[in-house]
Parts: sequence; C-alpha cells; structure tokens
Amino acid sequence: MRLNHKPILFLIILILMLGIAAWRAGLNLLPVTPPKIYGMTFSEPKTLAPFVLQSAGGRAFTQKDLHGHWSFIYFGYTHCPDACPITMLQFKQLQETLRKTMPKQRLAFIMVTVDPERDTPKLMQAYVNHFATSFHGLSGDSMEIKAFAKQLFVGYQRGEDNTAIGYTMYHSDSIAVINPDGQFAAVFASPHKAKNMAQDFLKVAAYQQQRDQSLFYR
Repeated sequence: MRLNHKPILFLIILILMLGIAAWRAGLNLLPVTPPKIYGMTFSEPKTLAPFVLQSAGGRAFTQKDLHGHWSFIYFGYTHCPDACPITMLQFKQLQETLRKTMPKQRLAFIMVTVDPERDTPKLMQAYVNHFATSFHGLSGDSMEIKAFAKQLFVGYQRGEDNTAIGYTMYHSDSIAVINPDGQFAAVFASPHKAKNMAQDFLKVAAYQQQRDQSLFYR
C-alpha cells in the first residue's frame, strides 16, 4: 500500500508560509521610535533640496557628496574666537572614537563657513586641516550657504565691526547629522562632547537601520 504524501507536504508548506507571514508582520509591528539623544533624532529623515557649495581647488560640493556615508556638518568661520575651534577639536576626538568603535563605517566631517566674505574655500580647508586633513572645509555663494544652513536649522548674522578680529559672526552651534541617503537625520545640540556624540551617533545609526528594515518588509 502506497502512502499519499501530498497532504503532509501541503501542510508543511502551509506552516512555513504562515510562519514567514507572521515573521514579516512582526517586523512591521516593531516599535520604531527615535532614540533620546542630546539634541533631536527625526522620526522621518528630511530630504535636502539641491545646493552647491565650493571646496578647495574650485570643485563644487553638492548633495551628491553626502551620499554613501554618514556626515557631520558644522557651521562656523575661521575668525571664530571660541565655539568653532572647540567644536572642531571635539570633531577630531569624535572621529578618533568612531574609527575605533565602527572601523568599517564611512564618515565625513564638514565645516561650512557662515562668513564667505572672508573665508575662501582654500582658507576653509587650511583651517580644518589644523584639526584633521580628512575634514572638509567649504565656502561658496552667500545665498547658497544661507539656504543650505536654513535646511539644517542653522541661523547666523553679522555682528559688530569694532572688535580685534574685524567683526564677529553670531551663529547656531548645532551639528547636523546626515545619513548615507543624504537626508537630514539628527541634530546634536551644544555643548559638544565627543564621548556623548559618539554614544548618540550609535543610537541614531541603529535607529536608521531598524527603520530601514521595518520599511523594507512592509
């Protein structure tokens, strides 16, 4: 007497299909909430409008240059007496920390001037090179810079002309975090501490990965 294995095979396939469906449904139900950091993580990363800045050597720097890696963007100027050099030192320490904890992660550290009248692309690059030669210093058209800064919730204005450095620039002291898709993902608030930023970045990166997986299986 020959046994009919078709019903058994059908039952096995059905169980597997139900299991896969339940697994995918479970992924969709995962609580994907922005992590608490010293600043803000956006639940929906913000797509940036096109922009064109200038790097040393006259090469244009656009939104395409933010793709394929995480980027940390700070707005300041080379005549800045306090906040900017302090932040750039923290940038350097942050880079060193993340190279140890996430050696395979591609990262970019960028400083954009809020004082294009005095800060040429060449001067900006020379300034950031004092902290790390892998850093990017950017300048450009004043209106382009202002529009780009606005997208990243950064404000600034020119101050008094009667100081030893000519004039000061008042500017936001936040750091914008851009994900590998070139989207505005998070903001680090000041005061900036490399250790805290490293911990917060791990949270932001993990949230991004979890969010991407959840969206993929929907």
